[in-house]
Amino acid sequence: MNRQPGCSITLKKTTMKTKILAFVLAVACYTVASAQTVDEIVAKYVKASGGAEKMRAVKSIITKNTIAVQGLELQNTATVVVNKYLRAESDVMGSQTIQAFDGNKAWQLIPAAMGGTNEAQEMPASATKTIKAQLDPFPLLDYATKKTKLEYLGTEQLNGQPSWHLKMTTKDTVESELWIDSNTGFLRKQRNNQDGMTTDILFSKEREQDGIYFATYMDISNAMVNNAIMETKTITLNPAIDPAIFQFPTKK
Repeated sequence: MNRQPGCSITLKKTTMKTKILAFVLAVACYTVASAQTVDEIVAKYVKASGGAEKMRAVKSIITKNTIAVQGLELQNTATVVVNKYLRAESDVMGSQTIQAFDGNKAWQLIPAAMGGTNEAQEMPASATKTIKAQLDPFPLLDYATKKTKLEYLGTEQLNGQPSWHLKMTTKDTVESELWIDSNTGFLRKQRNNQDGMTTDILFSKEREQDGIYFATYMDISNAMVNNAIMETKTITLNPAIDPAIFQFPTKK
């Protein structure tokens, strides 16, 4: 970690008190350097993505995607009301799976053809935390206000390009690692851990929509699916959405 300019410490006396003071001042200087480095990284990411004003104006998003996994191509629609609700629907061999967050709990519906019960079921707490983290399309924007913690882990090469490596911890203690291209400011990789499984996502092919740049190609890998490709075909910002679609279905 680079020392912040102006933090050079010179204490000639070598008493225990002066040694402790030197240590405390050194730690303080390194902390300031780290915080400023993180803020500079976030500022470049926000600027590359279209700017804070445009990003804050996004209240809802609908994306239509295709997912290629294990020889199958699935159609997927993700609907998000920012920081409130989420619903992701996928058509799999003529059957529909649903994952959703209704504002309080996460639930899913898996058809019997895919080993489910054809009935909505509440998801476990660990999955709920992970889904809640997906309610925010721009988690680095205003991160301190959101009580998200960021830690700078260094600069690394990713696909031949220098990238800033960050650790992100949300207020709900969901941890992930991020790699941001130091040349472009775009997010290039994210690593998530849930229930002992690590998932890596590589992002590319940014496309502008209403002044904001979104990655439209995601290469996803983990031990369960090995490899999957998700391509975003359409992005709709701030559509009107009926909140009822997120609610846990009641039995008729």
